[in-house]
Amino acid sequence: MPVKLLSTMVPPSLEALEAILLQNRGLTDGADFFQPPHPSQLPQSLTGIIPNKLKPVIDRLYQARDNHEEVVIFGDYDADGVCATAILWEALFSIGIRALPFIPDRFNHGYGLTVAALDDLTKKSKPDVIITVDNGIVAYESLEAARAQGIFTIVTDHHQTDTKTLPADLILHSTKLSGSGIAWMLAHALVPETAATSLELAGLATIADQVPLLGANRSVAFHGLKALQNTKRVGLKELFAVAGVEQNSITEKTVGFSIAPRINAMGRIASAMDALRLLCTTSQVRAQHLAQLLQDKNVERQQLTLESVNLAKAQAEEQKNQPLLVIHSTTYHEGVIGLIAGRLVEEYKKPAIVIAVGESTGKGSARSTPQVNIVELLRSVREHLLELGGHPMAAGFSISQDKLIAFTQAAQKKTTQLLKNEPEEAEIEAECLLPTTLVNLESALYLEKYAPFGMGNPLPSFQIDGVTCLSSQLVGKQGNHRKYTFQLGNQIITGMSWYNSQEQAKSMDENLTVIASLTVERWRSTALLLSVQSIQKRK
Repeated sequence: MPVKLLSTMVPPSLEALEAILLQNRGLTDGADFFQPPHPSQLPQSLTGIIPNKLKPVIDRLYQARDNHEEVVIFGDYDADGVCATAILWEALFSIGIRALPFIPDRFNHGYGLTVAALDDLTKKSKPDVIITVDNGIVAYESLEAARAQGIFTIVTDHHQTDTKTLPADLILHSTKLSGSGIAWMLAHALVPETAATSLELAGLATIADQVPLLGANRSVAFHGLKALQNTKRVGLKELFAVAGVEQNSITEKTVGFSIAPRINAMGRIASAMDALRLLCTTSQVRAQHLAQLLQDKNVERQQLTLESVNLAKAQAEEQKNQPLLVIHSTTYHEGVIGLIAGRLVEEYKKPAIVIAVGESTGKGSARSTPQVNIVELLRSVREHLLELGGHPMAAGFSISQDKLIAFTQAAQKKTTQLLKNEPEEAEIEAECLLPTTLVNLESALYLEKYAPFGMGNPLPSFQIDGVTCLSSQLVGKQGNHRKYTFQLGNQIITGMSWYNSQEQAKSMDENLTVIASLTVERWRSTALLLSVQSIQKRK
């Protein structure tokens, strides 16, 4: 795999390395990057929230309070949607608004504000106002249906807009924040004191939703992580306990691998309303019960994912020469297809679409690479789809079963066209060549100041030359990770490659080039760990 160095400079010191890393990120001054402003202090240019769009929403919500109107907060079943619902519900409750949360059911309602969800919502009583969080920006049919019933609709969302005019009464939209980020900005404008107590939810959701962790998102994630480390929410504290999380050591990795999956598991295979109840409860006993429920459902979700990934990889092998993987089966559980797609992207380094096929229709989930805007790709072949929405890196859709073959062919053809100017073999990016003198624990500890890491701000990886592989072995419960023992100069260093069981270097291979991130292993003692992306024989 070809290596692309973002800088040709070879840093002699950590000070020189910092200059390279900032330059690679397009930053002239690291002050706001290393210590981002608090979300409450962010300017409109960073949040994308326009004041003359925000004020009418605030005015209408206060009108609802004064008129004793019933308001429904219409959320989503993933961590971003659940957290956004909690943030806004607490804000509205604190100023005396009679608000009810509604989280759609993935299997009965589909994604977002659908007609089916609206019908269920209005069966018992018709709300005066519906305000969406983390969805609604392409809900044309259901918004028209709500308008026909005389329901005032407010859409707050961060997903990509479509070309048609949205039939909502008010719209608060920005692609510079997560759905929870927008909900938090609205909550802060309504009641700053209450919003201050829910910043941990916005931070958690921003990391969980895998939005670019730059600008406003970095501010929310950075300060949200600090709030998580100090939260007094009994639900979160009980969730930390069942997940084995040390609260004062929470990082973006803790959120991504331990906290968010347990919240997401409810929306994937059960009811996300229980995840919402966990976040909002003030009862210790209730929190313990709900946290254990989330834990049990996450174990069930893990098993479902493992079984389906193995099946999907067998299908993917048949398409390994295609630029886009389109995998479908009647056996896939709709709640885990996004996870399967994400695992295929990790394994094959190309966009992947996974479809759970039902009797007449299928539900699809797509994950992508930076080279392909997946939601735009889907829109280019939308004649084969029933509905779609999402981000550049992740999207969802529904499709008629009889369109599967035509869709697959059209999507793969379009991907080929999009990638025609890209190198045939995907490049792996590294910040720079890192000299042996800087491959040490001190450098790994220094690099932690660039956290939180995620999309838009990946953990820095480097080219390291002159490495000898002393040993290589499979590790992990499923044997899908690989552990290496390297020698570099006089150092013996442990390396890990994640979700990649293929042996990239054999024992006593010498003069290797390793592309890896420098991380800190804190399990038994503090030590340097190389997170390996690639190992090649040095040219």
